[in-house]
Amino acid sequence: MSRPADEELRASDPSDFSFMNHSCDGEVATTTKNYSFENLDARELRSMCVDGNGKTEKLVNKIDLGSATLYTILEFRNIQSTDTHADRD
Repeated sequence: MSRPADEELRASDPSDFSFMNHSCDGEVATTTKNYSFENLDARELRSMCVDGNGKTEKLVNKIDLGSATLYTILEFRNIQSTDTHADRD
């Protein structure tokens, strides 16, 4: 996705979260984290939606490529609670 080269990577966070959570009809929780490496800036955006369909988590990494941003998106749907432990043989 193209963007002005002088715009901070975090400037698009509100629209990114809006896109990530547009289909959530319940409660949403979000977090962000900066990653800085030599000559590479990146951000991690996480969101969790809890609604009548269960719990969905999304993890987005966005990487500053100068005049463009590279996005990777992972989505985990219908996540089971970790309150109960799976039977182990």
